[in-house]
Amino acid sequence: MTLQRVLLVQPGSGSAAPGSAVMTEAMAAAARSQLNEANAVPGDAMLAAIRAAVEDSNATPSDAVSGAVAARLAVESNPTPSDSLGAQLTQTFNASTTFTVPAGVTSLLVACRGGGSSGGGGTSVQGGNTTKGGGHYVRDTIPVTPGEVLTLTVAASVAALPGTSGGGGEDTTLLRSGTALVRAKGGGSPSANLGATVFAGGAGANGTATSAGMGGGGGAGDSAAGGASSVTTGGAGGTAGGGAGGTGGAAVPTGTGGTGGAGVAPGGGGGGGGFGLNGGPGGAGAAGSMALQWSI
Repeated sequence: MTLQRVLLVQPGSGSAAPGSAVMTEAMAAAARSQLNEANAVPGDAMLAAIRAAVEDSNATPSDAVSGAVAARLAVESNPTPSDSLGAQLTQTFNASTTFTVPAGVTSLLVACRGGGSSGGGGTSVQGGNTTKGGGHYVRDTIPVTPGEVLTLTVAASVAALPGTSGGGGEDTTLLRSGTALVRAKGGGSPSANLGATVFAGGAGANGTATSAGMGGGGGAGDSAAGGASSVTTGGAGGTAGGGAGGTGGAAVPTGTGGTGGAGVAPGGGGGGGGFGLNGGPGGAGAAGSMALQWSI
């Protein structure tokens, strides 16, 4: 197969016109390699072309879309416009950035995970608190315009703060021109969740006298809330994707209390520091994430 450009046949037309799907030599080679396998199917070539597209240092999400369309049409003996439809692409973001909506895309499925709160430090009286808990999960489908630029604010990890209470987790938010469209709040965040489907982060716990630090709450999953702290053990992450809470630091009555464990990304809350002559520090709250899914 030798191909530089794929011509998309427009419905109702008798001739082919240049489309937006372009297959580079690297993409074509990747597709050929897959199709030469004994059990290859057209979908294998599509995935190979997508991989080749996004491995380019200057690749954008629309490159992967074009690669998928080109590969699908290239392997069909009698391609039609519908052959370029039906595939879904998902891109996950672990840091704040912008996203340009690919050509032909009019809706996005958005899944936001808020960051976990940090664990409180232990003192000479008690173990550290983790009451702010794990990050929340919010999912919604939004209408978009091809070519528009959306802003993705993804929760970063939060360091433990002095004192027994710990710090709240950061929010993860998708915005259009400064207006929030979908938002998952961080553990203990004062802002509200925004979206159709919401699962809460797991609850932490209050430290008690002369005790180890409390475990952090688990981050919410995409089908269940995060697990609550079980005293010094961090809560489990919610089903399918939530991060576990950090373990509480050990109590050391004659020395420095243990350090609380960090929450696991995405969204796990940090564990509290342990009681001691010198209280142990709390653990960091985990970062959040955002996933966007669209059909081509």
